[in-house]
Amino acid sequence: MDHVIHDGYQRVRAEAKFSLLWLNPPYQTNVDGERAELSFLRALTDFKKGVLQKGGLLLFCIPQYVLTDTAGLLSGRFRDISVYRFTDEHYDNFKQVIVVARYERAPRGEQTRMYRALQTLGNGDRTLLPTLEEVAPFIVPSALSTEPPYFRRDALDVEELNKDLESSSLFQEMRKSLVPTSNETKLKRPMLPLKPAHMGIALAAGAVGGNMGSHSAHCS
Repeated sequence: MDHVIHDGYQRVRAEAKFSLLWLNPPYQTNVDGERAELSFLRALTDFKKGVLQKGGLLLFCIPQYVLTDTAGLLSGRFRDISVYRFTDEHYDNFKQVIVVARYERAPRGEQTRMYRALQTLGNGDRTLLPTLEEVAPFIVPSALSTEPPYFRRDALDVEELNKDLESSSLFQEMRKSLVPTSNETKLKRPMLPLKPAHMGIALAAGAVGGNMGSHSAHCS
């Protein structure tokens, strides 16, 4: 990996061009009471702003009991879901499991069955799950796009924007066209005398001074 973006996932936008997502979020409860694992899963697999391409593979590492919190989202957005637990030697610390799922919405009936199954697994113990030693082979699909994915910051950083604009040749050309080189802008003498309507517009725009001379008009 040649370049790394140092930022929170909430502040980075990426395109849905990835065929595999390894997701191992913090195991904690947010200040709003929602599990962090659910927040990460929702944001990164959103149908409009997520990073997985259709048919992409999710490897989701979470505590077994968090399956109850994420069952709705997993069953609603994924199909071909399998769950494996860590081996006995490594399970007790965090009770971790790996959810393997395909990013594609399943038929309604299958969603309901999977939701109930995940709820049962989340409320059960380790004996309900096969271990990672028994994981079935899975195929990571090829990328649907040959174009490289891009990462962009979601929040605007004013200092970074100023630096980018100063180094942009296009912006410099636009500046020359739009920003006058002098504060003293002089109007050319019109080819024909101005009509009253033209003079009124020029006065309103501040293009001419308000002093129209010392002459006076008399009406009788």
